[in-house]
Amino acid sequence: MGLLLGAKISQQLWVGFDAGPSLIVSPHYDDAVLSCWRLLSTKESTVLTVCSEGPDDSMSTDWDLLCGFNHSVEAIAARELENAAALEGWALNHQKSGLKDFAYRDERRFSEQDAQSLQSQVDSWLKQQNAKRVLVAIPVGAGKPRLQAGKASSAEPARLSQPRKTDFGFWSFLKALKHSVFVLFSKRMLQHPDHLDVRDSLLNFLLSENSVSTLLYEELPYLWHERGQAEINKILAENPTFSCKKIIAKVNTADKFSAISKYDSQIVGLDPGLKRLSKNWLIPRSETYWLVSKTK
Repeated sequence: MGLLLGAKISQQLWVGFDAGPSLIVSPHYDDAVLSCWRLLSTKESTVLTVCSEGPDDSMSTDWDLLCGFNHSVEAIAARELENAAALEGWALNHQKSGLKDFAYRDERRFSEQDAQSLQSQVDSWLKQQNAKRVLVAIPVGAGKPRLQAGKASSAEPARLSQPRKTDFGFWSFLKALKHSVFVLFSKRMLQHPDHLDVRDSLLNFLLSENSVSTLLYEELPYLWHERGQAEINKILAENPTFSCKKIIAKVNTADKFSAISKYDSQIVGLDPGLKRLSKNWLIPRSETYWLVSKTK
C-alpha cells in the first residue's frame, strides 16, 4: 500500500512539469535520452549538450577504440549524428556548450572558466523564455563514488581514463577491452566527472533563480551501479537550507528504447556483458528525479 501511495504522490508532483518550457542539461550526447526521457518525450524540451567537442589535436582514447573509432574526430562526428537521429521528433531544439569531454581534457575537472561559460549559456536560455516558470534538469551524479576511503579508486573504466594517445593494433584492442572487463566483473561504474561538474556548476546558480524549478535526474546506466539517492543525501547534508521531493515518473519504454538504439556506437561500452541497453524489456519503466529547492 505504501509503495502505491508513493507512486501516486510522485505522479501528482509531476503534474504541471509537462506543460511549460524545459531545459535538459546533458553532459554528453546520449545522457538526455538515457536518463531524462520523461521530460524529453513531452516535446517541449531544449537539450543542451555540454561536453560536445573533441580535443584540439586528434587523439585516440580507449573509449574511442572500444566504440569502433580510430580517433577522436571520427568519434565526435559519429556521436553527433547519432544524437541528432535520437532527438529527431522529440526535442524542440538542440544546443551545444562546446566544452571538451573528460577523456579529451588535461584537467580532471571543469575550470572556473568552463563553469562560468555553462552558467552563461543556461542564463541566456532562461532569459529567452516567455513563461512565469521554467524547468531545468541536471544530473544527480549516480554511480559508484570515485573516492573510496579517502583515496582515489584504483580501478576506473576506460571512458574515465586520463587522455592519452594510443597506438593501433593488437595492444590497442586489449587496452580498449579493459572498460568492458572492469564493468562486467566488478559490476561497478564510477561516477562520471563530467556529470558531477555539470551538477556542481549549475545547482546553486539555478536555485538562486526564482522562476526556475530545478530537477536532478538519475543517470542510466550509472544507477545500475549505485543509485542517485546517495548523492541526494550528501547534498542535503552539506546544504542545510536545501530540501527536495523525490519524483518517480513512468516512461514509454518502447519509444525510449527506439531512441537509445540510435546510439549504436556507445551502447557497446555503456553496459558490457549484460547488454541491458540492447534489450527493450530491460529498460527501466520509470525514471527518478528530485525537485530541489532552497530556503530563502
